Amino acid sequence: MSASAKTKAKTKAKSASTKPAPKAKSPAKSSPKPKATTQPTANKPVYTQWWFWLIVVFVILLLAALEADSKQSLPPTITPSPSQSSETTKPTESTTSTETSESVETTSKSSAMTLSQKNALRSAQSYLRISAFSYSGLIEQLEYEKYPHADAVFAADNCGADWYEQAVKSAQSYLRISAFSHAGLVDQLEYEGFTPDQAEYAATQLGL
Repeated sequence: MSASAKTKAKTKAKSASTKPAPKAKSPAKSSPKPKATTQPTANKPVYTQWWFWLIVVFVILLLAALEADSKQSLPPTITPSPSQSSETTKPTESTTSTETSESVETTSKSSAMTLSQKNALRSAQSYLRISAFSYSGLIEQLEYEKYPHADAVFAADNCGADWYEQAVKSAQSYLRISAFSHAGLVDQLEYEGFTPDQAEYAATQLGL
């Protein structure tokens, strides 16, 4: 073989050895996996939460503390001793006995009264419920109703009227109608049959 042929064969061998290796095919791209959807969890009941029971315990402790404070603030109850209870019942017994004696006296008086005296007394009490009268004024009113003088006096004596209080009521009725001075009101009450002391008392009580 000639030298030129040898050099051509060498160059071919070199060129064959220097050819780049074929590129490896890249693997096919995998499609993205779908994301897993998380379903919402159902809400748990309130009483299963730890903070709920913490609040309940706190409220119970607070109520217990308030109840203890209220018990301490209450005044102690005082139970009366037997001597005190007996003392408190004594006035009731005396009052009951007084009322009983008064009712017995009233019954005895009513049984001793004549029919004319009973009627005169009833008339006197009805007049006093309507208006104010002096002692003498009530007797005159009963005599005007044709009761005998003795029965009219009996009714005025036993009607139970407070003549000083009757003077005050009469003065009030006069002051509702007209204006009076102290002396003028006293004179008017004396004209109605009240005594000077009763008239003076009434005018003073009304601030004149």
